[in-house]
Amino acid sequence: MLLISRDPRVLLQAELWGDDGWSWYPDAYNHGLASLLVPVGGYLNSLQRLGGLLGQFVPLRWVPTLFAAIALAVQVMPPLFMVSSRMADVVPSAAYRLLIALVCLMLPNIIEPYANLTNSQWHLAVLAFLVLVACPPTGWASRSFDLVVLGVSGPSGPFCSMLLPLAALRFWHNRSRDDGWKLVVLLATLLLQATVYLETMTFRGVFTPQPPGRRCPRCHWQAPDTIVRRGSEMCRRACVCGSAAAGVRRASSTASADVWRNAC
Repeated sequence: MLLISRDPRVLLQAELWGDDGWSWYPDAYNHGLASLLVPVGGYLNSLQRLGGLLGQFVPLRWVPTLFAAIALAVQVMPPLFMVSSRMADVVPSAAYRLLIALVCLMLPNIIEPYANLTNSQWHLAVLAFLVLVACPPTGWASRSFDLVVLGVSGPSGPFCSMLLPLAALRFWHNRSRDDGWKLVVLLATLLLQATVYLETMTFRGVFTPQPPGRRCPRCHWQAPDTIVRRGSEMCRRACVCGSAAAGVRRASSTASADVWRNAC
């Protein structure tokens, strides 16, 4: 409630923010589970992609509210984890843990990462760090929670490469099975993310305006009056499905706006 009270409109008058309506929802609508393997900005953005897939199970008019609820849930997880007993070894004083949690909830001037799915990976990265430094889990539920957090956070940004040395140090120091599984999950996400990065790095920034009638240089899909990207990613995201990424998103945005007006 403290987090929502900062701006109740994020739930009462929820709106799609940034890539919420530009990538996550339309890509999930157009490509389904395959959207989980489509990188944006060099990363798989697994958290946002999963949110986009969940949005397919609710009416369109409720999608912004669902995205905001997911974002708020992710944002409140690090403070809740901080006050839990699993952080007692790191911060023994319960009062200090509560103070840190309140500071996280009341940070000023956080418009960008506040209650939107597009920037939720930053809060998830904080939670992943806390999971690594916390006391060992005591049951299957907490173990599963730790592995899911690390498995989703890793491909959602550059965090797996930053957290892997810490996980390796914890495993070297404790030699516990739980720390070993965390290390394995982070290593797997790092290898996956490195593969995606190396695949897309060759084509990064190679966007060239094409005059009408020019074709994709790889699969010869004709792209009138749009931007064609040289390389396999453009062919996957555009030519295979029969329309350019810009065209798909422009059409999706127009269709979504029409459906939104009719639904409201």
